[in-house]
Amino acid sequence: MFSSSELAAMTEEIGRSIGPGSGLGTSIVIARGTATLPPQSVRLVRPGGQGRAVATDGTESAQLVVEVVGLPTLDIRPRDRFALDGLFYEVVSVHPQRQIGTVAQARLAQ
Repeated sequence: MFSSSELAAMTEEIGRSIGPGSGLGTSIVIARGTATLPPQSVRLVRPGGQGRAVATDGTESAQLVVEVVGLPTLDIRPRDRFALDGLFYEVVSVHPQRQIGTVAQARLAQ
């Protein structure tokens, strides 16, 4: 079990890694249904550094999956959508553990 000061230090580290001075973070605007949320700071990480091949209905396609990492206050839900660098993503899941940060999985929407 972590103390409250240890949790705060870990959250602060996540904040530094997605902040403007880190060079690692970016800002996304989430579309939720017909609503558009204000820009939020996140870091996109590719687990394993690659996409995966998925076969459905006898066809195969490549799917890029990314993790969206943000502070515990990141407002993100499954089925949310966002665009970054001309690519469109859909959130497929959000980890329930949000003590030190928020982690969601998103896939490239084709």
